[in-house]
Amino acid sequence: MVPKKRQSKRIKAAQRYKIEKRVREHHRKQRKEAKKNPQKHNKRSRKDPGIPNSFPFKEELLNEIEKQKQQAAEERAKRKEEAAKERAARKAAEKQQQQQEEEESASEAEEETEGK
Repeated sequence: MVPKKRQSKRIKAAQRYKIEKRVREHHRKQRKEAKKNPQKHNKRSRKDPGIPNSFPFKEELLNEIEKQKQQAAEERAKRKEEAAKERAARKAAEKQQQQQEEEESASEAEEETEGK
């Protein structure tokens, strides 16, 4: 089998200029929109400055945040366990249904062989 020749990348100059023009216009449009709506085009996320030491109830606030994180983690673990139990129950039900269908098909096959 003969390997195919690669297509040349040569194009007419007019075509190349037309593509460059479209790219230029697209970039210009993006810059213009970024100026109008800077939040949408800002890729850098602002770092959380944290809680200043001069804050009067800093320790209590930090403890509260820690409790919320623990509760969220417990909730995720609980949901994960429930989902696992549900999957196991569904799988057991499907297996039981499949066994019943196999028994029915086996009994039907026996009836057919007895009838002959």
